[in-house]
Formats: sequence, structure tokens, C-alpha cells
Amino acid sequence: MGEAEEFRVHPEYWRQQADTNPEVHAAFILAYESKILALINESNLDGDEKEEWEHELRIKNPSLLRYEWVAQELGLNNQSEVVEEAIQIYSDRKRN
Repeated sequence: MGEAEEFRVHPEYWRQQADTNPEVHAAFILAYESKILALINESNLDGDEKEEWEHELRIKNPSLLRYEWVAQELGLNNQSEVVEEAIQIYSDRKRN
């Protein structure tokens, strides 16, 4: 069973891996950054509000919990999209 299929069976496995495996953590950060930027760009926020949220992406060494919070505050209802993207990023990096 591939990693993407493993996620569908055990999503909590991947979230735990993000806490202990630096490569998985980095993939989650990239996935969250991508999703958060998309949410900001699709939002009806004014320029100052967009800048405030974009500032959250420029924080050095962000925590995964912080990104989860930002995504939820911006209206992300489906965390599995981020997890699937993170797994894809991780899988692509492992192949290269």
C-alpha cells in the first residue's frame, strides 16, 4: 500500500509523523503555506488584513499548530486536503 493510501486508512499516523519526522513536518509546513496563501488570495479581506495573515507565513520556524490555527481562522474546513498535499510533497521528495 502506498503512502497516500495509508493516509486514507490512518490519517492520524501522518499527523503523528509530522511531530516526530522532520521531513514529514517540512512537507506539512509547505502544504499549509500553499493552502493558506490560496485562502488569503481567495478571501474578501482588505489589503491590511491580507498583510496581517501573510505575516503569519513569514514567521521564522513556524509551528505546525500555528499553521493549523491560521488555516482554520481563514476558513479551512477540510484539513485532509492539507494532509494529502503534505503526503504528496513528502512522497515526491523521497523519490528524488
